[in-house]
Amino acid sequence: EAEQRKEANNSLRLEQVQKQRIKEMNTVINMKNDQLVQVLDEYDSVQQQLEIEVSAHLACQEELERSQMAKEKFLMENEKRWKDLANEKESGMILDVVHKEKALAYRFNC
Repeated sequence: EAEQRKEANNSLRLEQVQKQRIKEMNTVINMKNDQLVQVLDEYDSVQQQLEIEVSAHLACQEELERSQMAKEKFLMENEKRWKDLANEKESGMILDVVHKEKALAYRFNC
């Protein structure tokens, strides 16, 4: 009978130890679940911020490309204008030379 009580007492202690371990493990599991929820919330926040940053970057890149295209168009138009002005100036200089030569020829002929 003493042996049976001892075994029953040991069994009861073992059961209490197991219950305590289960309770401790559940506490740890709940704590880890809470931490995981916090990490996932932070991940979602960072993911949203990344999407905003990527969108802003793409908008800036598109604006830069539009500006570069406008700059190239402007430079090509101005290059054509400068060539036209240079041609007009050169033509004017040639006409001046022709007129001066005619004037000299007229003087020599008079």
